[in-house]
Amino acid sequence: MKRLFQPIALLLLVFILSRSMIRFLPGNPIDTLILESGTKLPRELLQSKINLDESFWVSLLSDAKNALRGDFGISFINSEPVSHILKEHFFPTFHLSLLGLSIALVFSLILGIASAYFKSSTRFNWINHLCTNLGAISAAIPKATLGPIVLYLFIIRIPVFNLPLDNHFSLKTFLLPACVLAFGLSGIWSRLIRERMAESLKSNAVQSARARGLSECVVVFKYGFIPVSSSIVSYIGTQLGHILGGSFIVEVVFNIKGLGTLLVSSALSRDYMVFEACVFLTAAFSLLGIILGDSLKARILHEQ
Repeated sequence: MKRLFQPIALLLLVFILSRSMIRFLPGNPIDTLILESGTKLPRELLQSKINLDESFWVSLLSDAKNALRGDFGISFINSEPVSHILKEHFFPTFHLSLLGLSIALVFSLILGIASAYFKSSTRFNWINHLCTNLGAISAAIPKATLGPIVLYLFIIRIPVFNLPLDNHFSLKTFLLPACVLAFGLSGIWSRLIRERMAESLKSNAVQSARARGLSECVVVFKYGFIPVSSSIVSYIGTQLGHILGGSFIVEVVFNIKGLGTLLVSSALSRDYMVFEACVFLTAAFSLLGIILGDSLKARILHEQ
């Protein structure tokens, strides 16, 4: 019960904070609604439509119960169910995050394992320097800065890629923003894998495996990587929220019609229901990543 109660309590806390943040911003959402739609409906009716005629806590409890059931209400800008709007914008974010995660994971595994294996080698010491410098550079350059630079170079100056013009996934349009997303992740992950594996490769089990004549691939994977894989999986699971947050920034830069652009537009238009649903969904996936990472870690440790 405790493991189930904590995620629900955190989701409710996120919902309360997101509601408080947008409700107490300067300005009036009714003025935004009248300006955007040109409606002639009375202000009292519009206030009732978005529950502004109720107290903060009454409307909060009512909407929180509905949110836990997947009902996020009606957008007062588009007059559409918020769940339909989320479904329309979810898959571009999902495709971008999944592609970025895959690129970052493959690249960081290759670089991290190679850097750990050749850490004491003088001939291949450049791999270790590459891993160290990439981690520092990726941490220093934010996606909001890297995105426009990459966009200018590979879409405007050297038009190798295309900007996404709709919500349909294609590798040519999503590969470049996915690489921008993966860049910030792979540098940190490769250094983590290197440090974990460097210690593991010094263990007695590795020396015994080599003395028995096992191939280096078996030694590195079975006795070097597998023992530390649980901590790596757990850490990557906790980074799911960071991946989504990074994808939101990349979406805005590359004009991808995902949850990130929806979050920004709903905040600017004061569309309460859509904004809260985006924040709630992001928090839910972040918690899901943490739970999934912990579960996989426990499963790997059990198998070992």
